[in-house]
Amino acid sequence: MREVSFAGGAPNVTLAGTLTMPEGKGPFPGVVLLSGSGAQDRDEALMGHRPFLVLADYLTRNGTAVLRFDDRGFAKSTGNFATATYEDFAADALAAFKFLRSQDGIDPARVGLCGHSEGAIHVTIAAAADHDVDFVVMLAGVGVAMEQLLVRQQRDVMRSLGVEQVASPEVKALGKKIFALLRAAKTPEEAGEEVRALLEQMAAHYTPAQRTTVGLTNNGINQQVAMLTSPWFIKLLAYDPAATLAKVKCPVLALNGEKDLQVSYQENLDGIRDGLEAGGNKDVTTRALPDLNHLFQHCQTGAISGYGRIEETMSPEVLRLVSDWIKQHAAAGAKKDMVGGASG
Repeated sequence: MREVSFAGGAPNVTLAGTLTMPEGKGPFPGVVLLSGSGAQDRDEALMGHRPFLVLADYLTRNGTAVLRFDDRGFAKSTGNFATATYEDFAADALAAFKFLRSQDGIDPARVGLCGHSEGAIHVTIAAAADHDVDFVVMLAGVGVAMEQLLVRQQRDVMRSLGVEQVASPEVKALGKKIFALLRAAKTPEEAGEEVRALLEQMAAHYTPAQRTTVGLTNNGINQQVAMLTSPWFIKLLAYDPAATLAKVKCPVLALNGEKDLQVSYQENLDGIRDGLEAGGNKDVTTRALPDLNHLFQHCQTGAISGYGRIEETMSPEVLRLVSDWIKQHAAAGAKKDMVGGASG
């Protein structure tokens, strides 16, 4: 294991991370890990868990080198996180991919990308742009338009909080108005006050206790206005993965938990498969995994509030699936290279 740093996807961005190499003689296949939404460190640390530390350790012990890094502008990486969008993070993913391919002991023909949640968007954009990416793993990845995903996410999360029954047609209409306003806004500042007014109208439909539960207190509204009017969210809201997925030509593994409340498994796995196959990709594996939440922990309800109370960081089944699939496709890539070399 060694600390590394490398140029990111934009000038003045230096990404800091950790590279772990398997024991033995290489060259080894390699994979870059990309975290989900929000400022994340290289371990994707949240709620007392470090999923990427666990995943990197498992993959490395089973023969795959792993590069994981802090998001731009966070922890030891430089750059401005606050102004970055999914396109910037995808550029960083591609920079990390190129860096890993260049390292001693890595087989450059057997290097891929693995993204969790929004990170799965970043890796598909990178793979669509650079066909040297050998494989892609999507963990809780998105296969439908982001606005569709967010509407479903809000409904599922509110149900888990016990307040879905008060999401009246009026409240739902206010939510649609907010999204329409953000899509039409020329600048984040332009939308801010109108978004605040709509959130305050929404809050009026809830009791004080319910406002606390759904984050519509005065402080909660301030936080939501800042998030909703950020360059990151406005850009992401308009994203539809279909066109990108159609350009991804390498093998893809997509895993989603059936109790994921943030990225509903069925419609997103269907969308991922449909998008990839529409572009002619014939090496697509999708799996819905029972009893797993957004972090791939075994759970009862999938509620976000439960993430930190669950002892398990990542299901052993997921660790095995990802490792075995990468080894299988890395072996196929090596065999293909040998044949290509012999025929050349």
